[in-house]
Amino acid sequence: QKIETEYWKSVQDKIKKYLPKKHQSIELKKNLSSIEEIQKSYYKKTKPAPIHNDFQASNILYDRERDTVGIIDFGATTCYTTVNDVATYMVHLAVMTNKYLAIEKTTELQKIFLQNYLKNINKKLQEKTKRELPLYQARAAADIVATTAVALLHTQNPYRRIIPEMLLPVISKKLEQDSKKTRPLNALMVQLEPYHE
Repeated sequence: QKIETEYWKSVQDKIKKYLPKKHQSIELKKNLSSIEEIQKSYYKKTKPAPIHNDFQASNILYDRERDTVGIIDFGATTCYTTVNDVATYMVHLAVMTNKYLAIEKTTELQKIFLQNYLKNINKKLQEKTKRELPLYQARAAADIVATTAVALLHTQNPYRRIIPEMLLPVISKKLEQDSKKTRPLNALMVQLEPYHE
């Protein structure tokens, strides 16, 4: 819990210090506080497990000759809830494909990933994942916004500049979904407004 508290403080500090003022709002501050409070309540019911903590497509390697998959970059590995890795993958997938794929195609890829993950875990973990996924997607979106805010000091990449605009609505939307008990699979997908150059 202490590591999570320190991590979450660093996310909020980066957003406060580096996110352009046009994106700062009282609502965002409230949302970040809500994420922190809900995480604490979930954490009390969670048995921490080793997680990658930066689980995204760029850290997955596929060997076509051997038809095997490998995972790299374990620098952020910690013990936390496995739902966090699933959420991180879903949000990163939406951000990374937004420039190149229609929303429907990204949603299809997210569904394939999530369905395959869910069918390979026990029923209790399936329910936990479906229940908590929106919150951890909001957490992952906030983390990407914080990282992007710092990166904006060093890049003029137009796509990076719009990432906060794409992800800030995800934070509030996923927090709203987190309060609902029933979630169809579609509600667990992360859909971003299409990027136009």
